[in-house]
Amino acid sequence: DEERTLVVVDPRRHETAKRADTFLQIRPGTDLYFLLAMLNVIVSEGLVCEAFVAEHAQGWDEVKFLADLVTPDRAAKLCDLSEEDIVAVARRFATASSASIKMDLGIYHNLHMVENCYLVPLLHILTGNMGTAHGAHFPVSMFSGAGVLDTAKEAEKPQTRVAGIPMIRGIVPPNALPEEILDAGDERIRALFVEACNPLRSYADTQEMTRAFEDLELLVVIDPAMSEPARLAHYVLPPPVGYEKWEASEFPKGHPEIYMHLRRPVLEAPPETRQECLIFYELAREMGLDYSTNPIFAALESAIEAGEPAPVLSAIKGVSMLFAMNHSQALRDVGTISGQGNAGEEVYEKLLDHPEGVLLCKADPDANWELVRTPDKKAVLAIPELLERFRELEIPEDTDFRTRSDFPFILQTGERSDYNANTIQRDPTWRKKERESYLRMHEEVAEKLGVSDGATVHLITEHGDAMVQARVTDDIYPGNLSMPHGYGLLWENEETGELEPHGVNVQALVSAQHRDRLSGGPYHKYIPARVEKVKG
Repeated sequence: DEERTLVVVDPRRHETAKRADTFLQIRPGTDLYFLLAMLNVIVSEGLVCEAFVAEHAQGWDEVKFLADLVTPDRAAKLCDLSEEDIVAVARRFATASSASIKMDLGIYHNLHMVENCYLVPLLHILTGNMGTAHGAHFPVSMFSGAGVLDTAKEAEKPQTRVAGIPMIRGIVPPNALPEEILDAGDERIRALFVEACNPLRSYADTQEMTRAFEDLELLVVIDPAMSEPARLAHYVLPPPVGYEKWEASEFPKGHPEIYMHLRRPVLEAPPETRQECLIFYELAREMGLDYSTNPIFAALESAIEAGEPAPVLSAIKGVSMLFAMNHSQALRDVGTISGQGNAGEEVYEKLLDHPEGVLLCKADPDANWELVRTPDKKAVLAIPELLERFRELEIPEDTDFRTRSDFPFILQTGERSDYNANTIQRDPTWRKKERESYLRMHEEVAEKLGVSDGATVHLITEHGDAMVQARVTDDIYPGNLSMPHGYGLLWENEETGELEPHGVNVQALVSAQHRDRLSGGPYHKYIPARVEKVKG
């Protein structure tokens, strides 16, 4: 589209980068300096949309010092980019009629994750692109709103017992789980339920995580497969697989269109299985817990007592009622409901009648800021913990990891391809290609190592090592290494009957302590490493 510009900033020229108008191949781990340089350009050149900031944010005067931390000239050296490119992208972003930044795991699992996640919405707000119809926005779904939490409640947030990491939405960071189990103390975690995940292959530090799971007094795994955690469990409770149960996902969110897809079963589930919500309901009932104030459990109980064949749908019905209350006019505008009958019932019936999915309604794009949950509906820019981190920020003179003698490469894990499935698909034969793991490296690096494409190399990190095939390309930053996730699952060898891992479990290569100190987020995209050629 000639009227739009796509800029990709990434150490690898991946599929999206190949379609970009501008591709900046940034040095791994230096995103913070790039974003700070953009901020410097926008502020120093008078490109801040002051009226928008005044209307939608508070605390900008306290935050302005961030714009003086890194200039484009300095960022160019730190990021291995040209100063001209940094300035051009910043100006384009600030002067475009609309703009937005999409970030993903390359930011969330990297150095300075918290600072980067703060700077991106800050740049949106300063340029008038936050919560707008064509810029960045707070997406919505049928299940939830969006926005930020009331800052007055921040002090109430619990922290992890050992490291004191604030829990985000009540969730213990996965990297903190082993120490919460293994470190002595009356409040240590002694029992664990594992559901809809595989911590021994999806969380960092498989060795320590395994030791922690073995130390639990009670481990219950809810899984249709005999997964790695299930093999250590005291109890394995079997749910139906996805084809055998009603399911609805709140993960996809839209703007302004709000879609909903209620997936129905296409196969009959074995009689000994229970859908996950029913497992927890039955446990609560047998334990004698008072769940009368829990609307989900109350609805499940009512549906069970009424003899409904799929009690789980009671939860969907309840969500339909709440959604209809909050979006009645928008639902009428697109014809999802008639406006004459029970709105919630009509939404629920629409979902049942359309297994292909439903466009429920369109949110008002001009009312996006109403989703912000601060009392004055304004963004809070001056967050003390974050500003303190910026004040303490030590900006290095050099970021070139290739000069290090012990670990001169940076490994990033989680590369996506057509053959990633996290740990959902266990049978390795589902992969028609890429049956084994690979290590992507730049051809210049391969030449120096004397390694050819497809050759086996010895990958070594500070925490572990693996033998893996080299994939030699020209699309990755020299010195950056990349590996896919979803490998290393145990599967039975047809000839010997023994369980064997297929591919490399990348989580065995990184320590649980390799994480952001404030959020506990893992540094999966910045793992110091070295590579050795395998002789013979």
